Amino acid sequence: MYEHKSININDFDMSYYEFGKNNKKTIIFLSGFSVIYPLLDMYDLVTKLEKHFRCIIIDRYGYGESSPVPGKRNSKHISNEIIEFLIKLNINPRDLIIFGHSLGTLYALDIALTTKTCSVVLLDYEKINLLTDIFTKFGYGIYCGMSTIKSMKERQDKNYIKLQIESVKAPNNIKDRAKKCLIEKIPNSCIRSELDSIFSDYKNINSRLKERKINKALLIYRKNSENVNIKLSKHIKECNNVLIDTKNHFIHHENAQVIADKIIEYFL
Repeated sequence: MYEHKSININDFDMSYYEFGKNNKKTIIFLSGFSVIYPLLDMYDLVTKLEKHFRCIIIDRYGYGESSPVPGKRNSKHISNEIIEFLIKLNINPRDLIIFGHSLGTLYALDIALTTKTCSVVLLDYEKINLLTDIFTKFGYGIYCGMSTIKSMKERQDKNYIKLQIESVKAPNNIKDRAKKCLIEKIPNSCIRSELDSIFSDYKNINSRLKERKINKALLIYRKNSENVNIKLSKHIKECNNVLIDTKNHFIHHENAQVIADKIIEYFL
């Protein structure tokens, strides 16, 4: 069973969900871009880890139950907010693992480079170039435009619900809340601002990796992300690479037990 709490960071409420709170090592879970309800996204995986780790799923600002915030934002804003969160909860970076999926891997890397001592699990870290950045922004721009149409909201975007809600293993009450958040959070200025800075954030992380190595990392990815992950592993002092045979970007939805076993084996 988890506890749902919120904490004030920079005058806004940040929501989070805590499992296995009596365990020493802590894993912070950061979902990817536009994953509206992180609790649903990570629930199945976390329930397989909570006996061994203190697991905390964070709703970044604009996601889940957290407040939206005004103004432009980038990875530095987000990682600084999470670091402030860690300080307020008195979490020792030496006992900390940051788990990031997709865009969340950039924030995980930023935090690891800043704290210097924490470890990371990067799930499907991908290369972001200018062309993919442009196409992603274009596609999401169309999606946001369509989602403002009343009929779109009334049908609750059935394709999105099928991919990110109905197919995910979690209790129905969590899925129901995720459907409600889908209407409330998209389009959302916080979510769009993450997309606005994605290419510059990726370049910034790569530049910082040339100056300082990550302490310890577990890299889990699909075949089409293999090359970029192998390249990344050269910037990590202690690294283990795990290739999972799937075409699904949401690797943890289909392979939660495999991923949990790899994390337990590597970090305990």
